[in-house]
Amino acid sequence: MPASDMQETIIYKGPSVQMRDWSVNADIQRDVFQGLRLGDDVRFYVSNVKDGAAIKLADTQWAAFDASVDGAQVAGDYFTWSINDQMQLVKLQLAGPDGVVMHVGGKGYQLDRISVVRCVAEPDPDVSTAQRAPKEYKLRPGELFRGEMEFPNDFSANLRISAEQFQELTTDYAIVVYYRPLPGVAEAGIQPKLSFRENKGDWYDLTGAHDPVWYDLNGRNMILHINDVMLDKLKTRGFVLTGQGFVLTKMLIINEKPQ
Repeated sequence: MPASDMQETIIYKGPSVQMRDWSVNADIQRDVFQGLRLGDDVRFYVSNVKDGAAIKLADTQWAAFDASVDGAQVAGDYFTWSINDQMQLVKLQLAGPDGVVMHVGGKGYQLDRISVVRCVAEPDPDVSTAQRAPKEYKLRPGELFRGEMEFPNDFSANLRISAEQFQELTTDYAIVVYYRPLPGVAEAGIQPKLSFRENKGDWYDLTGAHDPVWYDLNGRNMILHINDVMLDKLKTRGFVLTGQGFVLTKMLIINEKPQ
């Protein structure tokens, strides 16, 4: 999308807070997020980033807003949190008595400012020159995704797959992920990886574990073999694919034990 179609507004200008360890936090008032809406990206601008830097965005009960911001890696000039769930907006209205609605914490970085990035493009009534997806990008039987979706190195991207896709699934099946690494990840020492989370609540791992299970992407297609626990979550909740350092090109369901 052209940069001219995006609008960035600074909503928090400091003071800067050095997150030397997990005991330090920046308390953000509810009014800072006034007017936030679905589809917005919240950028947390950082500096003095150290090796192993991580960020946590906590609510008034000190629980992470969602799994994607519970100790996520910090790299570059900013960390992006995408607002794609109504529950995120609801939590950002639940301030404590002091008006604080978010505790920004973590370790190994300095928080300098926060902004909101929003698409402000107006629909073009002339569709004669509109770019259309290649024909092969249309989903075929057994496919969950086909196209190109970038998973940046800041863990800001995720893809939701609804439970309707899995109603006829059994443990004879597996999910296969096709991808390619993002340019420069090897030189930067970044390990491309992904995880499957349940599409509900706190995004617990699809395996049933409280903490995410990460699968390193080392060049071969990634295959998730489905067990009974995963099957139940897939049929009732679906899943969220999240990760870093790769471009997702295809994801499909295969029968590992065809008749």
